[in-house]
Amino acid sequence: MNRFPSINVLVLTGVIILISLVVDFSLSAKDDFFQLNYDWDNLKTLKTYSNISLDSLSYNYLSLNNVNDTDSIRTDDTFSINDTYYFRSGDINISNNALIFKGVYWINSTPKSNTLVKTLSRVYLPLNIEGDTKICMIGDSQVTWQDGKETRKKILKKINDITFVGVSKDVYGISYDSDLLQTTKSLLNTLNNIPEADVYTLFIGAHEDGIDTIGNLKQIIDFFNKRNNQIILIAPYFLSTPKKEILSNSIRSLYTTYENKKGIHVIYIDQVINYNRALLKNDGIHLTKEGHTLLTKSLISILKSLK
Repeated sequence: MNRFPSINVLVLTGVIILISLVVDFSLSAKDDFFQLNYDWDNLKTLKTYSNISLDSLSYNYLSLNNVNDTDSIRTDDTFSINDTYYFRSGDINISNNALIFKGVYWINSTPKSNTLVKTLSRVYLPLNIEGDTKICMIGDSQVTWQDGKETRKKILKKINDITFVGVSKDVYGISYDSDLLQTTKSLLNTLNNIPEADVYTLFIGAHEDGIDTIGNLKQIIDFFNKRNNQIILIAPYFLSTPKKEILSNSIRSLYTTYENKKGIHVIYIDQVINYNRALLKNDGIHLTKEGHTLLTKSLISILKSLK
């Protein structure tokens, strides 16, 4: 008796496995390879700088010499080296006639240190993400600095039918509406510039002096509440100084009064990280990578519940 399956069975099994692998890749590719989320079909070159030279290069740093007319270069831009290596940058400045990109995110691949750099181009490369639900993340350095910028990217990996909106773009090209040193006072002055969204998240307080903070927050919350959209308030957890600790406690107390109001949801950072000081950076204000991961899970849970 032949104990082995027939050749037809083996071929059919192989085809089924191959189809399963292809389907699995098509479903998860954009999660695992974020570069697939960019709209490469609509890539356009806006300006090219020629006759430049490479000064220094690493996985998150790039310095170029002989780049002229740099006034139009901004961190909201996307760039390419030799029309081959595409990247974005979290910080751009000029020092000793060198154009320096810091916090570089290489979109498709990283050039080697001995790459002959001929051109730098400023390009239009939008994200190909157009979900039905618009989310606007508002805040300060807690939203934009270091691991904070990963939150939006992680949310996009877990929830497909959303779009982030805002006047700025992070290093991945995802929109948001936060300034590094933003305060409730400065936010009040720009409220009318914030775009319409289905969901607003507010994570602020790191740069407050405590003067009028609570009154300002009330005005900000009421402003968004009148738009009849969903609001997610994130109460900070500061342990840097006694003054900052009192401030975060005051914000927390304010947010508890909104818990049962329609359309308002509250996340308490102290509860999210289970009061673990190790999940705050050394400054006692900003979350660590692990802390942001826990916050992101809480945000995803609320956003999914709104569907």
